[in-house]
Amino acid sequence: MGVGMTGTTGTADILRRWAVACLPGILCLSCLPLNAEPKMKLEELVQKLENANPWTVEAVEKILGTKLSVTYSSKHILSYESGQLDYDEGLLLVKTELRLNKGTNEMTRLIVNLSDDASCFMLDRIKRAYPDIQLDPYGPPRGKSLDEETGFWAKRPWGHISFGFKERRPNCLSSIIFIPKGKE
Repeated sequence: MGVGMTGTTGTADILRRWAVACLPGILCLSCLPLNAEPKMKLEELVQKLENANPWTVEAVEKILGTKLSVTYSSKHILSYESGQLDYDEGLLLVKTELRLNKGTNEMTRLIVNLSDDASCFMLDRIKRAYPDIQLDPYGPPRGKSLDEETGFWAKRPWGHISFGFKERRPNCLSSIIFIPKGKE
């Protein structure tokens, strides 16, 4: 099979992944799926999340097919997260985090983290889907950790999408971040 391609994910595998993500001693309500087996490819997921603008908890939950739970609250930010989610082509999301401004309820970030152990979605594939992609203006990693990312931005009328590639697997997509205008 080609890069980014895997076999069909069976029910047993979904249950195994759910158990690994959700049963380490506590009940993880955010891991309970609304739709037990979401079927989306990478580009479809990104497009649906991009089109969810304005981003709300309900809109993101509907797209992901799972509930989001509050995981952090400060004076200004309210953060919601999902548990691990499995999609087509071996697309495995470790965590999706939606950060909202408490005062305005506007999104400040939507962060999608992909598994290092799942399929590799190469930079060339991202460049085909987003031909206007540019190297992140904040520069490359500083070499202090294999988890540092090189980012590539695609500008959008509402802000930009950043695609991150960890030093650990520099050719494989590790994160997708949606950043609205004025929140850079």
